[in-house]
Amino acid sequence: MIRQCLVALALVCAPAWSAGIGVIDVEAVLSASDRAQSARAEWQAELAPTQARLARLLEQGQLAESRLQTQDVAESERADLLTEMSQLRKQMAELQQQAQALLAAREQSFLETNLPILESLVIELADAQNLELVVNAEAVVWGRPSVNLSDDLLVRFNATP
Repeated sequence: MIRQCLVALALVCAPAWSAGIGVIDVEAVLSASDRAQSARAEWQAELAPTQARLARLLEQGQLAESRLQTQDVAESERADLLTEMSQLRKQMAELQQQAQALLAAREQSFLETNLPILESLVIELADAQNLELVVNAEAVVWGRPSVNLSDDLLVRFNATP
């Protein structure tokens, strides 16, 4: 009953609201922006040595595993190979954790720098289009494409220094 009343109220009020509502996909705008693409390229370059080190460790582990699988491995060599593989797994896990922590820190810094800029641009865009409300696209169940301002915001965001 309450749900039906809310739906009816939304339908009655929708025409009054429709001219003053905009929708923005903040995540998509940030992700597609020139700044994000540049930042991702920098992060990849920064992580390249770590990725190369991980690849070398993986190769060493695969080599140790293939030696371990041969039939003529002595028991002492088998123990050494198992120890080596365990150490390689540990080193790989540590490197992956370091890389993930570095990437998370870079992403957080990117957001801290760019979200305030994006927020001011949303306000400018809302004022320019005489909007009363701008909502994040994640919160929208349905909306006409004409109320999606993400492309306009992306153009403005890319144009800011």
